[in-house]
Amino acid sequence: MTGLPCTDQRAAANAVVRGELPRLTRAADMLRASVEAVAWQTSPSAVAGAMAVHTARMTQADRVLVGWIEDDEFHPRAVAESGRLIDGVRLADWEADAVTAVRRTQRPAVWPDHIGVPAVDHHGRVRAIVVAFKKSGFTAVDVRQVETLTLAAAVAADRGRLFERLIDWNRSMEMLLAFNAAINQHLAPPVLVRRLVEQAAQLLNADAGFAGLAVPDGHGGVVMEADGYWCHGVWHDGRRCWQRGDGTPGFVLETEFPYFSNDYPTDPLADADRVGVRRAMCVPIKNDRQQVLGFFELHRGAGDLFTWHDAAFLESLANIAAVAVENAGLWRSLEESNRQLQAMSAANARRLEEERRHIARELHDETGQALIGIKLGLQALAGLVPDELADVRAELDLLKQQVNDAAVRIKELSRQLRPPTLDHCGLLAALRQLAEDFRRRTGLRAEIDAVELPRRFAQPVETALYRIAQEALTNTAKHAGARTVRLILELSADELRFAVVDDGCGFDPTAATTGLGLLGMRERIDILGGQFRLTSGPTGTTIDVRIRVNNAEPA
Repeated sequence: MTGLPCTDQRAAANAVVRGELPRLTRAADMLRASVEAVAWQTSPSAVAGAMAVHTARMTQADRVLVGWIEDDEFHPRAVAESGRLIDGVRLADWEADAVTAVRRTQRPAVWPDHIGVPAVDHHGRVRAIVVAFKKSGFTAVDVRQVETLTLAAAVAADRGRLFERLIDWNRSMEMLLAFNAAINQHLAPPVLVRRLVEQAAQLLNADAGFAGLAVPDGHGGVVMEADGYWCHGVWHDGRRCWQRGDGTPGFVLETEFPYFSNDYPTDPLADADRVGVRRAMCVPIKNDRQQVLGFFELHRGAGDLFTWHDAAFLESLANIAAVAVENAGLWRSLEESNRQLQAMSAANARRLEEERRHIARELHDETGQALIGIKLGLQALAGLVPDELADVRAELDLLKQQVNDAAVRIKELSRQLRPPTLDHCGLLAALRQLAEDFRRRTGLRAEIDAVELPRRFAQPVETALYRIAQEALTNTAKHAGARTVRLILELSADELRFAVVDDGCGFDPTAATTGLGLLGMRERIDILGGQFRLTSGPTGTTIDVRIRVNNAEPA
């Protein structure tokens, strides 16, 4: 072109540019589309796949291999041939040589029919390597395009790893919360360790596992005992025991030390029944006194090896579990003690009512009859006194009246100790008599809001409700300053309800829960398996008791 005039040279150059412009535009558009496709991926594996496909399309390569550098090793992740991903990522010898050369120089490497290009992050570290093959070879522009694409890939891969870590962290937090929730539930130890196996397996990506407790062997020692095996989310029941040194559970019982095997089928402690297990890890559950309470064992069919880091993490979970196991045992002991105390309280209440009934009968029958005899004797004696001894007759009349008053008081005391109406006529009749006595004694209004009960209920139930009414009316008369008190008795298909409601000044229930009267009421209802609720305020106090009908039926 040097022989052409300047104007002709410029025209020729412009023609060349115009001819190249569409091709350059297409190349730029393809590069932009490739960068966008790679940059918007959210996981390293997706980045690798997009990188392989778009590198092949952009450079028209026959084959593209993409791999990540992890733990200082190259791991192939995606291969594209003819612009499409293929299954089975295998590294050819020439690809391995290209990877070695790029890792050594950390710069692009070019051969007649293939290239290797590193993806370098912002710290200057090689995070990925792209190896591409094309029979016709690659131009310098091809190499620059792949370099540009690897920059986007490095950023996208780092972001994807960050997302994966955030997801793993969130999942781990959810599992730890679930683990903590399982620990804080008052579960029986066998149920608790099952729940913890499920949580620990998810935290450590295990496929299966089981757990057991150290139980007495009947000869002064202990054995490890498990009642099931968890595999892929399903429990398979089956009781097994291990002596000291027997299998992995027996090993941790004897050594009090974790044990893991990453070639389980050949391990001398392996269980022949565990088909398909390749990795196993077992740790003891120990309390703060270093006593072995049980064990955790997790299994993997394949995949990552168990490490000491995994063992240390599982041990930390086991230490937490040990507290939960001991707490569960203490809770069970406390519940047993509470059951024994309730049984003793129920027995004492029955004996007390029997004594009341006995004393009331003795007062009514023996003492009452004796006073009637004295009264009759005084009447007979008064008939023998001459008219002129009026003073003596008056004294005898006074004695007779005192005996009569004493008989009335003893009869009333006998009725308060154990009203015959409660035994003979039932709860509603006894409550009506109690309300009438309360009106006569205090002058306050006592109303009965009740339906006729179609049948009698168990004697402990009727007695408990009567005693609660008795105590509540006494408290109302002494402290409430009320004008009216209502006794409510209702019966539905499911429950028997009794309530005492007054319109007095009320009190602070939290400050009065230690009163013996209220404690006695609560205890009576707890023994019967019912519900007791006390509410109080400036407008009055309500005691509400509910007992299920099936608990109130006579035995």
